[in-house]
Parts: sequence; C-alpha cells; structure tokens
Amino acid sequence: MSITESRVEYADAGGKVYESYVAVPKDFVTSGKKHPTVILIPAFQGIRQHEEGMTRKLAALGYVAFALDYFGKDFRNLTVEQAFGIIKPLAADRRGEMKSRIVLGLEQAKALPYVDTNKIGVFGYCFGGTAAMDLARYNVGVAAAVSFHGNFSPLPDVDPVPEAETKPIQAKVMICHGDADDHVTIESAVDVMAEFRKRDTDFQFINYANAKHGFTDITREDAYNKLAAERSWAQSTAFLAEVLLH
Repeated sequence: MSITESRVEYADAGGKVYESYVAVPKDFVTSGKKHPTVILIPAFQGIRQHEEGMTRKLAALGYVAFALDYFGKDFRNLTVEQAFGIIKPLAADRRGEMKSRIVLGLEQAKALPYVDTNKIGVFGYCFGGTAAMDLARYNVGVAAAVSFHGNFSPLPDVDPVPEAETKPIQAKVMICHGDADDHVTIESAVDVMAEFRKRDTDFQFINYANAKHGFTDITREDAYNKLAAERSWAQSTAFLAEVLLH
C-alpha cells in the first residue's frame, strides 16, 4: 500500500506552534470519502522516528494515522532530561494545559477532509497512554482509546464536575499493561477499573507477563519486550478493527 506523509502545523490561542505528523493511504487523499482514523499520542519524548514509523504502520492497516504533537514544533529529538522538564508541568495540569493541547490536536485531525469524525481511535504510549484514557474520560468524540503502559492516576477532582464527565464513557477502552512495570503497579489498576465501571465503560484490561514500563518501545533496550509488544499490537489492532472498521 502506498502511503502519503505530511505534517500539519497549527497554533494554539497563545501562538504556540505545533507540528503533527500524518500518514495516510495515498488513495484516501483523493477518494472524496471519509475514513476511520487513529490518533497516536507519543510517550514522554514526543514524536521521533519511532513514532513516525508506528504511524505509518497504522496507515498501512487502512487508517488515516495522525501522530499528535503536544510538545510544540520546536521541541524535537529531546534528551530524557529535557523531555521530563516539559512533561512534569503538563502532568500536573492534565485538566488545563495538557487537555488543551490534546483536544487541539484532536480537532486538527478531525478537520482533515478525509477523516470520518465518527470513527476516531486513539493509541497512547506512557504519558500518551494516560492522555488517551483522558480523552475517553472527557467524552470528546473518540470511539476507541488504547493505553500502552500508561499511568492509571485519575483526573484531579473539580467542583463542579464537567457535565460530559458525569455521563457514561462513549469510547471503548483497552488498557495494555506490563506486569513487571515498576512505574505503574497492578494494584493501581483496581482503581481505574472501578472508575470505568462506575461510568459504564466498555473496557478491557490486559496484563503482560514479564513486561516492563515502556515494553512496546523497541528503541529502549532496558524495557522492550518483543513478545508483549507483538501481542499488544495484534490485540490492539484487532480491537481497533472491531470498533472502527465494522
């Protein structure tokens, strides 16, 4: 399948510029039709060659694939220290700045002329996995959300709770967790599953033996687990097909 690649540049209300990466089957661009779409929210170092490759893999499965930039156009090829310097305040302001950035990216994806806005899924990795679950929590029009080694901490309490968050979660949710994850314990999964039950969510939780935090990232020799990565890819893409293609 021939894949067309492009970059979408846009700015927030404060003038901060973002650059997301798009991979799409070439015939989608001129088909005049709307197509199922997957938004990839990257881990703590943002969009790298690895994330662009994953985006192309999703496009090859027959989706419009959109790697969402929540760092900013000028923040690429970050060291771990630089990335954590950006992530820390975003993690502390999930309902504020982080929500603004990921919802802005979602809206940019929806605006592409070949995107079916009723069939949007989200793949998120690490902090991006938390963001994928948050988009589901916010009820902002995604049909599926998959978290790979994301954090399970709930959204901060607010009063009043936004109306959309008082309703059942519309998205179907899949959580792919590593049993050997020393950043996110299996015990914390109990609370997130209770949260999803309370909001009448169609969710599934998969726990991969011997898989550490970041087990899908082939660039991380300390964490990559080939078997868990392949299993989670097969199971998550089957889940996407169930929700978006049928």
